[in-house]
Amino acid sequence: MITDSEGEDIEVFTAEELEQSKSEGMESLQKELEEVKTKREELQKQLDGELDKDKNFSNLRKQKQEAEERAINLESQIDEKVNSAKNEILEAAVKNHYNEQLNELVGEDEELKKKIEYQYNRIKDTASTKEEVSKKLRDSWTLATVNERSEVPSSAFSSGGASRIRSKTQNTFTTEEKALARKLASAGGLQLEESDFNA
Repeated sequence: MITDSEGEDIEVFTAEELEQSKSEGMESLQKELEEVKTKREELQKQLDGELDKDKNFSNLRKQKQEAEERAINLESQIDEKVNSAKNEILEAAVKNHYNEQLNELVGEDEELKKKIEYQYNRIKDTASTKEEVSKKLRDSWTLATVNERSEVPSSAFSSGGASRIRSKTQNTFTTEEKALARKLASAGGLQLEESDFNA
């Protein structure tokens, strides 16, 4: 049993249990297929015998058509069951790979495991193969282990005009530069004072 990110227990099968389940399912499906083939052969023999007797042809055609339809339906049901079994086995294998890779990444660190699982669930990429799961886990690990404090100073980001930007230099502005700055500021809805030009 493993616990997913929502705290629900998920039953995970071992490789041996999956293999046993697969072989049991395949044997059952093989038996059903053999029974369908045997029944079809019997119906074909019966139909051939009836044809030889030159009896009610329309009734025989109807019976043959019904038998063929039943055989086709049974074969499609068998195909659906085989595909379903394959999908379950594939999903279990991918889940096992996920658990193995996650345990290799975090070891005994439960806090890191929670962070990686959180990031894994946030990433919207589908992961249906082992390679895709590994890539998504690596990306999740990268996101979970990034230093939370950015090295970029906050002054590097624009304030969007919420406050005035103050120059840290000792440059003085010419009268023309001040006039241009006042004109641009008034166009933006701001009013500059003389003190705004002094650092």
